[in-house]
Amino acid sequence: MKLMSGFVFFLFLIGCSNPAFKHDTKFPEGQNLYFSKCGGCHKIYDRDKYSQLQWEKIMNDMTARSKLNETDFNSILEYLKER
Repeated sequence: MKLMSGFVFFLFLIGCSNPAFKHDTKFPEGQNLYFSKCGGCHKIYDRDKYSQLQWEKIMNDMTARSKLNETDFNSILEYLKER
């Protein structure tokens, strides 16, 4: 019975995961920064929701508020523009 309860709990946890976001990336540092820095203030958007040009504009608009250094900014932007 404990084994069955554990299995059901495991399935529940898998069902709670968010498959809408791609986790395979050439830019894992940018992905980590995006989730931690950007996600700390507002919701996380799927990269595919905006074009590369739109992401550039969004990131440039956020520059003053984000307080990201240039390296982190570029890492996040590369991650967001990845297709």
